Amino acid sequence: MRTHVMNPDALLELDALLGSEVARRVRAYLLDAEEVNRSRPRQRDASHDARIAEIARTAAATAVEELVGPMLRAVMETADENARGLEKLSQQVNQLTAELYGSEARQRQRP
Repeated sequence: MRTHVMNPDALLELDALLGSEVARRVRAYLLDAEEVNRSRPRQRDASHDARIAEIARTAAATAVEELVGPMLRAVMETADENARGLEKLSQQVNQLTAELYGSEARQRQRP
């Protein structure tokens, strides 16, 4: 996160408006302080990392709950429908097979 003491453009305008040596020194001091702040290596804050991890966990849980859960339910319903359809087809095949064998048996019995 960048922290500005003062907007650099505002400093240029301030210098132009005031035009004094004091204004130039204040401007130079603030710009130097800004540069030093930018060049420092940033330290990672453990609480910040923990917060990011918590946000990631919450997002993952929400995704599973709102996206994966409904998809799994839909797949299970489709699988149940397919199983019922296959059972029905199996019964029809068994019925047709029985009718076919019965028909063949009746034809053999005819003189």
